[in-house]
Amino acid sequence: LAPYAIVGFAPQTLLTYAGLEGSSAINLALFNSAIPVLIVAIAAVAHRRRPRLLESVGLALSLAGVVAIVARGRWSTLASLSVNPHDLVILVAMGVWAGYTVMLAARPPTLSFHAFMFAAGALGLAMIAPFVAWEALHAGFAWPAPAALAATAYLALLPTLVAMLLFARGIERVGPVQAGLFTHLVPVFAALLATITLDERLQAYHAVGFALVAGGAVLGCLRPERE
Repeated sequence: LAPYAIVGFAPQTLLTYAGLEGSSAINLALFNSAIPVLIVAIAAVAHRRRPRLLESVGLALSLAGVVAIVARGRWSTLASLSVNPHDLVILVAMGVWAGYTVMLAARPPTLSFHAFMFAAGALGLAMIAPFVAWEALHAGFAWPAPAALAATAYLALLPTLVAMLLFARGIERVGPVQAGLFTHLVPVFAALLATITLDERLQAYHAVGFALVAGGAVLGCLRPERE
């Protein structure tokens, strides 16, 4: 159970929230669209299977979309190596989540579904605890205000517990590749909520990046008919 906790329950969440400190909700949502292609790539490596032609084209397109978002639509950004490091942290978190998705499809059947999720979640909590203690010692600890407590309760119950349970159940029913396709709904909801509640603005490079990443994901997840 420890590998599932290490990959799915500890670093992905930690990296995502750390990246959001210097990035935007829209960027995070768009990077979610790279997950289906990352799933195809990781599954190909894990099962020693070369990607098919459509999968290779999809990987290339999605990589171009990610580069467009990271570079904020300006090639000079890459030339000057002035890429936002927080965006890179978020991108690493997406790769971690894709790896967890592939692993989850082959989870051990010796535990029931709910027992597996509880055990892996408890291990993940134990792995994050030292970081919490380190931060409390070096940066101090302040009791959260009521609004912060309410936000924490929301994050714990809905995006963490309920969402992960539903996502894991979906993988169990339809497999990691098909489940990964539904991550393309994340930018739709996130962009809408970010523009309404955070006053963030969609830029042209967001649209270009999303089109490339989503198009690459569709190509990468197409399954040719068996001979």
